[in-house]
Amino acid sequence: MKNENQNKSSRSVERDQEDLYLAISEQARGHGAGSCLLEAIQEKYANQKIVLMIEQLDEKAAHFAQRIARKKFYQRNGFVSSNLLAKFPSGMMEIMQTGSSISKQEWIDLQKYALGKFFYFMSRMKVDS
Repeated sequence: MKNENQNKSSRSVERDQEDLYLAISEQARGHGAGSCLLEAIQEKYANQKIVLMIEQLDEKAAHFAQRIARKKFYQRNGFVSSNLLAKFPSGMMEIMQTGSSISKQEWIDLQKYALGKFFYFMSRMKVDS
């Protein structure tokens, strides 16, 4: 989405990028809706990087089996680990991607663009590679 006032200092973030926040309702899961949606997104943005965050696999997490299933779902749909972890006060998120690799700086620039500098700062996110 184009917005002339958004973060003019981000050099590695494309101005025509789109931020999509998607979720499949629990009742619709397991029937192919998520895979169908990801396939359509990957088709539309075939020549671009697609990145997302999932909760880091942690055996001590309350929903560990769900985290494993979520990661396997994205892997079946063409996503691979970027080997980057986003660290928030609430926990660690693994960054997954399709297309060419995303660097640590590209991820940070993307977050500053998507959230705006103020909300990026307030998120207290750190990135480990």
